[in-house]
Amino acid sequence: MGKIKILTFAIFLSFIASTLYAQDLNGFLYASDQAETFDPSKKVKEYVRGETAYCVILIKGFSIHADNSVDLSGDIKFIDPSGNVLFEQKNYAKSKATVEKNNQFVNLDNSLDISFTDKDPLGMYIVEINIKDKISGASNKSQSTLLLFDTKESKNLIMAPVKTAKQLDDLWAEYFRSKNTWAIKRIISALKLREESTNIEDAAVGSAAAWSLEINAKKYPEILKICKQSLEHTKGSTKELLVEIIYKVENK
Repeated sequence: MGKIKILTFAIFLSFIASTLYAQDLNGFLYASDQAETFDPSKKVKEYVRGETAYCVILIKGFSIHADNSVDLSGDIKFIDPSGNVLFEQKNYAKSKATVEKNNQFVNLDNSLDISFTDKDPLGMYIVEINIKDKISGASNKSQSTLLLFDTKESKNLIMAPVKTAKQLDDLWAEYFRSKNTWAIKRIISALKLREESTNIEDAAVGSAAAWSLEINAKKYPEILKICKQSLEHTKGSTKELLVEIIYKVENK
């Protein structure tokens, strides 16, 4: 674990001004793929095994003592794709820095460096931050996510929006190769094309996504499980179609 130097200060202020000027206490996790430097215009949230996520915790909406100092602390919890807590520490990072009255943010004094190895499971990791302001007594809990892939090719494939039937085939092949659940979630994201697109080819891709999800969810219980878990994070026509697929699988 080490400190990250926040560079390009003027860019940083303009980059986060729209979110930091609110008065409610809140914490933000910004990730970099560079050691000791932090470019706020580059929010890296996808990583490949062997890479390191260098993270800094920023706070907005804090209170200030009469001497212009703050008194902040942050608890950290790091959770793997299966929901296992890999790391947890109370008061992991703190700040009692003196700030200018017009400052709208402060960074905590201890950064979080996360190195991914070849043995780490693929998928979504969650960094949970619980911020406490000892001056006001306020606290706030927030979450940030980091996605892990085993190869750059896998990352590029899964992160790309689905526009063709070939992509669907490639995503299914990728899931059965790597078991990365985000391949299935990307297929789920294509469902809305069936109902929302006015382009016949795009609508056909959406229909193919629905058909392939239903067929594979019937055959593989873990895919049905992923579909059910995805209901929590979907909405609109995507959620409606996903509910329909799950119903067909469980009632036929």
